[in-house]
Amino acid sequence: DRDVTGVQTCALPILTMKRQVHADHVRVRVIVVERAIARDELPADTDADLVVELAFAPVLRRLTGGLAPADEEFLEAAVDVIIAGARAGAARRRVPRPKALGH
Repeated sequence: DRDVTGVQTCALPILTMKRQVHADHVRVRVIVVERAIARDELPADTDADLVVELAFAPVLRRLTGGLAPADEEFLEAAVDVIIAGARAGAARRRVPRPKALGH
């Protein structure tokens, strides 16, 4: 069976669960970035959702793609690049955009 959007109705509970897990994942990590902002470790206008997404997208890509390992060396390098960019103001809020599912 399909609903009016064409989504299989039996898949809706799974989709809902995936969205909730994602929202919980983002919410917890956004808090970490917000605390760094509060401690003046990152600029006040840092987009915490963006930093979280940038931190986890390459890791998930490596884990799901299987072409390269998400080893400690890669993780440290990725975090260093993301933090350096955020500290330099590259992760500031520019235009209003929809909030991540964690909010």
